[in-house]
Amino acid sequence: LIKAKRLGTLVPTMPGPDGTRKPEFMAMNPFHGVPTIKDGPMVLAESSAILRYLATRYAPELYPVADAKRRGYIDWAMDNFTGSLYPDAQAVIYPCLGYAPPPTIREAAAKTAVDNMNEYAKFCLREKFVGGDKLSIADYKIAPFFFCYTHPLLREQGKVECPDRVKRYVQDFLDACPSSDMLSSADGFSLKEMLDSKRGSPGGLQLAEVSSVNIETSDVLRLKAVGTGKSKIYGVPPSCNALSTVLLSMDLDCAEMVPAMPGNDTRTPEFLAMNPFHAIPTLKDGDFCLAESSAILRYLASTQGPDLYPSEPTKRARVDWAMDNFATGMYVDAPKTLYPCL
Repeated sequence: LIKAKRLGTLVPTMPGPDGTRKPEFMAMNPFHGVPTIKDGPMVLAESSAILRYLATRYAPELYPVADAKRRGYIDWAMDNFTGSLYPDAQAVIYPCLGYAPPPTIREAAAKTAVDNMNEYAKFCLREKFVGGDKLSIADYKIAPFFFCYTHPLLREQGKVECPDRVKRYVQDFLDACPSSDMLSSADGFSLKEMLDSKRGSPGGLQLAEVSSVNIETSDVLRLKAVGTGKSKIYGVPPSCNALSTVLLSMDLDCAEMVPAMPGNDTRTPEFLAMNPFHAIPTLKDGDFCLAESSAILRYLASTQGPDLYPSEPTKRARVDWAMDNFATGMYVDAPKTLYPCL
């Protein structure tokens, strides 16, 4: 995104003692992770937080502030990817790149990855891009991972048969993104070059012909009207994720909780029509539906409690960094510690 918009330069930094563990890097990001951005005196980390900041400050067309529905939908797509599909990348893509050991059963990990891609594409890629007929920050978030799945090494070693819709999406992204060449060529360090080196020879990407996959051309949010009364949040108090949204909605007096337990309650046709990923919390505001706790919190704060989510880009970015760092770091501990106690 920085290259596409000519906003700055890439500083090659590898995770580890020679990169992210150096004192000067730790002074910027004590969580020693990449990516990290420095924009004047402002420092920020977590890829989704950085994408939101860059779009809010420099490329608002990628994350429309004036359109709460589309922005919420983009947030939902990004957060669902982080929570559901990113673990697949760790299990399938990273071993092929040499970043991690392979899973015990590659075929099982590959099947999970393909199933999740198909489920994700069925909802989030009904249009050409997550952002509609134009790119959004969600597309910049997911495209590098989907690009990897089209490389022959992922089929040969990772055992992944990339879905046709994902192949078509990658081709569309490559055509639309001005900086997409960086995925294939970066002085030996692009994703394709890295995968080629692990394979031992260059491989042609598995891309779909434009005419081979049908997609919707209309705006999937066109008829999703926002309500004028109180919204509904489906969930239960013992769910920390659901509780966060319920507490905020109660403080803002803008929504009421509808009890819904994961399982039978979230697998009904009525619930799946709101959230095909069958998870809580799920918000219903008029005809507009939204899920993922962080996406709902951002939506409620933006529309009902702006003081809780400052519009000033650097202040908002700090809130995003804290939320996203928790989602990718500390939340991983919850299923191992809190959930057994519950």
